[in-house]
Amino acid sequence: MPDYLKRVAELYLKPIRSQIHRKSLGQHTLNDRKILERISQFASSEDVIIEIGGGEGNLTELLSSRSRFIITFEIDQRYVSEISKKIIKGIIVLADFLEVNLHKLYDYITQHQQVFIKGVKEEELKDLLYHKKFKIISNIPFNISSHLIHKLILESFFVESVHILIQKEFAKKLVAQPGSDLYSAISSLTQFFYRIKIEFDIPPWKFTPKPKVWGSFISLYPKSENLELFSAQSINQSITAIAKFINFTYEIFRGRKKLYCNKRVYKMSPEEIFENATGKKIIKP
Repeated sequence: MPDYLKRVAELYLKPIRSQIHRKSLGQHTLNDRKILERISQFASSEDVIIEIGGGEGNLTELLSSRSRFIITFEIDQRYVSEISKKIIKGIIVLADFLEVNLHKLYDYITQHQQVFIKGVKEEELKDLLYHKKFKIISNIPFNISSHLIHKLILESFFVESVHILIQKEFAKKLVAQPGSDLYSAISSLTQFFYRIKIEFDIPPWKFTPKPKVWGSFISLYPKSENLELFSAQSINQSITAIAKFINFTYEIFRGRKKLYCNKRVYKMSPEEIFENATGKKIIKP
C-alpha cells in the first residue's frame, strides 16, 4: 500500500476503538417515534439500505418495512436477537461498518462468519449486493461522524445517497463556505464529492440519555460529474486517486490562511483545490 494511502487510512478511516462508545456504554438512542418515521421516509420500496448500528431496532423496523432489503451493521452481539425480530428481509452483520469495503460487500457478507440472513435465500444475495450502489440511512454515534464521512468520500462510487444523524456543529462545518471560519479540509472534500443538505435539527431531549448537543439530520447526494474525474481502469485505482486528493487537501489546509497559488487556502473553492491537486481544469456547463 502506498505511503499516502496508509496515512489516509490511519488518520481518517481508523478511529481509536476505545473512543467509540457502544450503545450499552452510553450511546445516545433516538426514541421519538415521529422523528424516526421522518427519517425512515428517505427509504423507498426499491432501495437496498445500509444501516450503521441497529441497536434496539427502533429505526431498523421502519426502514425494513419501507425498503426492498436492509443490511444492518451492529458491533454488539446482544442486540442481534432484537434486531432480527424487526427485519422483514435483510441481513444483520456483526461487524464494524468502518472496517468493511463497500465495493467488496458481497464477498465480505458471504465469507463473514457472523452474518444473520432473514427472509432471503443465499443465492439471491448476489443480485442484491454485487457491484451495487447503496442508500445509507442511520442514526450513527456522533463520535464516528468524521471517520464515516471520509469513508464515504473514498467509496463514493458505491453510494446512491446518504441520510445520517450527526452533531449539529459538525453539520455546520460540512456546509461551511469558502472564506468562513468553519471552512476546513473536510468541508471542501465533502462538498466536492457530495451535494449536502441539512434536513432538520433534533434537540437533546429527544435522545436517551440526553446529550449536551443538538443533532442534525443531513442528506448527501454524490456529484457524478466530479466522481467521473476519478474514473480509472479499476476501482482500486480510483480509490487510490481519491486518497491522494484527500491527503493533498489536508496538507494545504495545515496552513489554511497561507497563500497557495496566489490565494488564501481557506478562500479556495473545492474545485480550485482539485485543480491545484491534479492540474486538471474543471469545465463547468
